[in-house]
Amino acid sequence: MSRSEWIVHYNRSEPFRSVTSEPEENWSTIISQMTESTTWGLARFADKNYLPRRRAVEVKLREMFLTKGGQPLLDHPFYCFLGRNHQFEERPSNKAYCVRLSDMDPRHLSFTYGDSLLAFDDEYRRQIGGRYLNPLCRQVYCLTELEDLFRHPDLPADNPLNLEVQLWMRPQEWLVSGTA
Repeated sequence: MSRSEWIVHYNRSEPFRSVTSEPEENWSTIISQMTESTTWGLARFADKNYLPRRRAVEVKLREMFLTKGGQPLLDHPFYCFLGRNHQFEERPSNKAYCVRLSDMDPRHLSFTYGDSLLAFDDEYRRQIGGRYLNPLCRQVYCLTELEDLFRHPDLPADNPLNLEVQLWMRPQEWLVSGTA
């Protein structure tokens, strides 16, 4: 797991957009316009339950983040990784948009151990099993809690899950770079 000073958002077209922030009645039109060259993970949208489940998880994430004192400016976050993700970078069409963690207001950042959808949706969690059964996966972390997470005895030393960052604000354009 990375202890990077960067958060990295991957996209194949315009960065920092979220389908779940759009009205549900627009979802099918948006999905019909997606292509492999503009959207990573296109196959996930074939599951008619994907977006409703994603949106339900975002509600849980937001509520848990608010309980911890977070101050989200958005209802639906943008998803990033703490540090670069080599699996995402294997595909040249995936573009990395990097933001220095120290340039962000921590009141607008939450973190999950692993992919939040796989961690917080019971059906997906049952399907994926294994590493997502770790109790660390069912929590939302604030920036100040990351060092404790890195030292937690339930954190695997070998092959840990990625740390997902939920960005609850739109970053200023001048903060975003292509290098980390």
